[in-house]
Amino acid sequence: MSFQSSNDILNAAVELLSGTLSNHATVIRHFPDRIKPLPLKNVTITVGSIGRNISSKYLGDRLSDTLHGKEVALQIEVAVYVPLTKNSALAFTALDDAVNTLINDGRFEIKEVKYGKISANRDTGSFELHANLTSIFYETEG
Repeated sequence: MSFQSSNDILNAAVELLSGTLSNHATVIRHFPDRIKPLPLKNVTITVGSIGRNISSKYLGDRLSDTLHGKEVALQIEVAVYVPLTKNSALAFTALDDAVNTLINDGRFEIKEVKYGKISANRDTGSFELHANLTSIFYETEG
C-alpha cells in the first residue's frame, strides 16, 4: 500500500479505530492537540510512532510508471489507558480490539505485533498497556 507520509498512515489508523471503537473508547493521536483530562474517566486509545526505517526497494525508487517512493517499516505504538476504577482486564480487551482492527485492514500491512506488560500509572489514574506494530508500506513522492 502507498501513503504520502508516515503521518498519513497514523491519521488513517486513528480514523479507522475512531469509527470502529467509538462506542467503547476515545481514540486520539499519541500527542494530541489538547491535554487529556486527568484522571481519566473513559477508556482512551492512543496511536503514535516510535520509529521507522526507510529503504530503497526498487532501482531509482520507481514504484510504477508515474509513482516514485521508498519502502517504509513504521513502528506504530498503540496504547490503551483504562481508568483505575475499572477492571484492568479491559485494557487487554481494548488493545486486542484495536490491534485486530488494524491487522484486518490490508492498508496497514501489519507484519509484527508485540505487547508490553500492563502497569498502573497513578499520575494518569489508569492502567496502561502498550503494543508495538510493524507496518510495511510505500511512502510516495507523486
